[in-house]
Amino acid sequence: MTDTTNPIIKVIDLVPGERRELPSIAAQDLTREVFWNDYVCRHRPLIIKEGAAHWPAVGKWQDPGYLESLPSDAKAWLSRTFNPLQIMVIKKVVQIKKVQDCVREMREAPADQTYSMTGIPVPKEWQQDLGEHAFISPDRFEKAPRTYNRQRMFIYRNAASDWHYHETDETLTTQLSGSKRFSMFRLTPENWEDCNSILEANLHHLSCAKQLFPPRLSLVKYEATLNPGDVAYIPPFWWHGVDPEDSVVGVTLANCFRTPWERFGDWRDPITRGMTSNKPKPGYRASPIQKSVIAFTSLMRRLKGTPWYEEV
Repeated sequence: MTDTTNPIIKVIDLVPGERRELPSIAAQDLTREVFWNDYVCRHRPLIIKEGAAHWPAVGKWQDPGYLESLPSDAKAWLSRTFNPLQIMVIKKVVQIKKVQDCVREMREAPADQTYSMTGIPVPKEWQQDLGEHAFISPDRFEKAPRTYNRQRMFIYRNAASDWHYHETDETLTTQLSGSKRFSMFRLTPENWEDCNSILEANLHHLSCAKQLFPPRLSLVKYEATLNPGDVAYIPPFWWHGVDPEDSVVGVTLANCFRTPWERFGDWRDPITRGMTSNKPKPGYRASPIQKSVIAFTSLMRRLKGTPWYEEV
């Protein structure tokens, strides 16, 4: 009998908006200077096609049995749910197991079952199959990210990642196994009030969610499919949701590096104002030093005429 207690949940289409293609560029056509100056320093998302196609993991990790055969004592939380915005640990839903046992259970399960391991460290035995990205200098990773771990891995089957954003740190999401549908949008002062509270409260999952969003919502969603070897650049402040495109065991690697100081925040941006308010969102409070940096960089951009937000 098929287990119906863990339904496959898709999250991208829960948020309405105009769909446009997420910009992409072939890895061999992307220089380090262009990536840094035109995308990182301008907070513009990008898909880098075959940005990790040369990594051994892209070929090996898709083979059934390979990851299960690597000896490792690393353990992880194995969840029978998608990756929600607000993670809830429930005894009957989450188990702690060796990573290779988690992968084995996922692989042997029926094709309609949902599993996820979110944000786990890469087992040291797996590191040998990873590589570097030619379009970014290794020097960018020398200093630890301000909020997130330098590396974290997501292993899943049929598990979506709910809509969320990163308040700081740049993210390179590398797809190593399986394919994902990626969707991203940026909230501006014009549409912040219409969307933010709905997303933060997970109201987009309600059956009546379409009635909660304004009928003429001004929101552009940039979308693309991420295949093995492809890389997605996710700037801070960009909401993103991810749905699997297939039912295989998928593996995604997130590499994080520090946000350039000149792109640390802007007083006019609603997310920045939330970080610096007297009642900030839990976990998003800016320190006095961060507030000073935000004030300084906001002033410098205004004097130079450099926009904080640019169209994709």
